[in-house]
Amino acid sequence: MADGTQLARGSTIALASEPLNLSPHIYPNPDVFDGLRHYRLQRQNAGSDLRGSYQFTSINKTSVNFGYGRHSCPGRYLASEMIKVAVAMILLECDIKFEDGKDRPKNIKLDTFIAPDHSARLLIRRRRT
Repeated sequence: MADGTQLARGSTIALASEPLNLSPHIYPNPDVFDGLRHYRLQRQNAGSDLRGSYQFTSINKTSVNFGYGRHSCPGRYLASEMIKVAVAMILLECDIKFEDGKDRPKNIKLDTFIAPDHSARLLIRRRRT
């Protein structure tokens, strides 16, 4: 590396994305779900250089989910588009609900990932056309 740091062969390195994603210095109220958080941040920074920092595929020092620098994921744009298409198709073509009498399952932590309880049942059926 430029500063003289050397890594032993076979070393594993990782980026600390969780502390960045949950930092109140970067995102207001990071532990509260806000589906429009990045949209609002884009709007607030519309005239500044920061506007592009809040895109799903952005790569910068506060958004390292797809890597950083020359090692960032080249497929992130395709991944972003495929996720949008998959979600749109499911929402357009399917009815989705939890089992009768059940609410959204509690989150479980898997290492640094947060996910809904995998044992919960979700009922999905294709809409009749």
